[in-house]
Amino acid sequence: MTPETGLEVVIAVQSLRNGVFDLLAQVLHLMGNDLFFLAVLPLIYWCLDRKLGLQLIFALIIGIACNDVLKSIFQTPRPFEASSVVIPLVEQSGYGIPSGHVMVGIVFWGYLAYSLRVRALMIALVLYIAVMGWSRMYLGVHYPQDVFFGVVFGLPVLGLAIRAIEIVPPFWARLSLTTRLALLTFLTIVMTVMLFDTEYGTIITGLTLGTGLGIVLHNERAFFAPPISVQQKALCYLLGIVIMFALFFGTRLLIGALIEEATTLYLLMRIPRYAIVAFFSISLYPMLAQRIGLLRPPPMAVPSQPR
Repeated sequence: MTPETGLEVVIAVQSLRNGVFDLLAQVLHLMGNDLFFLAVLPLIYWCLDRKLGLQLIFALIIGIACNDVLKSIFQTPRPFEASSVVIPLVEQSGYGIPSGHVMVGIVFWGYLAYSLRVRALMIALVLYIAVMGWSRMYLGVHYPQDVFFGVVFGLPVLGLAIRAIEIVPPFWARLSLTTRLALLTFLTIVMTVMLFDTEYGTIITGLTLGTGLGIVLHNERAFFAPPISVQQKALCYLLGIVIMFALFFGTRLLIGALIEEATTLYLLMRIPRYAIVAFFSISLYPMLAQRIGLLRPPPMAVPSQPR
């Protein structure tokens, strides 16, 4: 499909605009943004399944990192940048191929479906990706070929994430604390250098740093089991998410007051900002929530009987 053909498809899709489609496309757009994942991941990690929550964080980081690298390689424009006929219904920066919303959606929700082994989730994932692909064209921010390559690259990256999550934890567990900190520092430097100029590079670098520190510095006080009752789950989540977003928006206001936006330093400061939010979510809040009785301590291992 040529860019001209793709542009005609986008124009045809946008010609069907109405209020219901506008709302649906806007909601789907929000479901691919950082605020959505910042709200969903703590719910899973704190209240449902701690291990699955960590796995989904790493799947998300892998998906976004691979998408950013691919966008930097292809460097294709978006439809609204190529033609004034296309109306961008949302603000969207960065390059086009492959669609991040589609590709990252496959990796994140695909890993969830793979982990839970529920057929209905697989069907829902296919429908979700189809509707998400439509919404990216409807919003005027992606060509059909961007969506196509989002699927083409999303599936192998999902496989990469599944394999990495199987291999890395056992390897990580054998390392000393000093080696873990050294590897995390090295990874943060590499990601900063390689992904700094990409759309979400400093964001995922910060998430990687904060999540890694939370795991590296994890001790027995920070391990936990989720609440049992729905009321406890709701209270645990609401308290944690209020504090987390207070940190998220508070640090943004502080950085904005001290540093001019769109500067290199401002972009770099997103790394410690997202690292603070991730570290709080992974380690600090679970310890706090256990102290006030919102999270339970993990079940004690039953000692083996001597023979």
